[in-house]
Amino acid sequence: MDEPLPFQLTASDQLGGYREWRLSSPALSFVDAGWIYHTGADPQPHRVLPDACPSLIIRIVRNALGDATDTGLWVVGGDIKASWYRPRPFETMIGLRVKPEQAAGTLDLFPPDYRQNRLPAPEKLARHMRRLVDMAHAHDPMDVLRRLCLDAAAYARDADARSEQYLAGIIRRSCGQAVIRDLVKELGFSERTVRRRFRDATGVNPKAYARMARLNALTLAADRLIKPDWAGLAAEFQYFDQSHLIRECLAFAGITPARLHAERREEAEISNILAA
Repeated sequence: MDEPLPFQLTASDQLGGYREWRLSSPALSFVDAGWIYHTGADPQPHRVLPDACPSLIIRIVRNALGDATDTGLWVVGGDIKASWYRPRPFETMIGLRVKPEQAAGTLDLFPPDYRQNRLPAPEKLARHMRRLVDMAHAHDPMDVLRRLCLDAAAYARDADARSEQYLAGIIRRSCGQAVIRDLVKELGFSERTVRRRFRDATGVNPKAYARMARLNALTLAADRLIKPDWAGLAAEFQYFDQSHLIRECLAFAGITPARLHAERREEAEISNILAA
């Protein structure tokens, strides 16, 4: 697993036992991020915010002695509402979060199939990844993540450039703040056609995808602050006002921004204590 890699992993976000990296490679343009999640002896359930993205993961469960008891290739995610994840003790997940508009075309993963669920990877993809899955427990998770990137790039089909890819990319880069109607006009198709193509590819309409992207971006910004200025963050991320932000957070996360922030800080602090 030490061969040269045609891409770079750039550290991005982290929360508790979760670490995330951005990828830089045309061969992995269908991947939004790579990530690793570790648990200890007494992992706590945590809230996962929706982003409509399925993740292809290698999941390794060990016993208290460190011996692997279960390893498999799974697909999770694609959620459009927050969900609770209740991890197993001594669990490691190594994953690629796939852009929803390209998931079906490149890796045969249709996002709605995996909402609020964890399912085995499609048979053809699982066969392609079998050697990596079988040996993953014996290697460092970062090495497994690098190999997962290589294997996914080798498996993925080239996706034709389509309107939904352009639209989804702009939504992500703008943190959900781009004006959907203006973007649709630039594409030269009817609004109905663009929205239908987007929904067919991702299972969600462009406006809902933008709302999730904006809330996730604001949540990550708040994570870096001890006492967020919610009114200021609402203005920065182009919510009408703080009340609008609260309504959006309740709609997608089920709790207010302040409670979500406190919950995430507590998760990070618990993980730091357990790791010490």
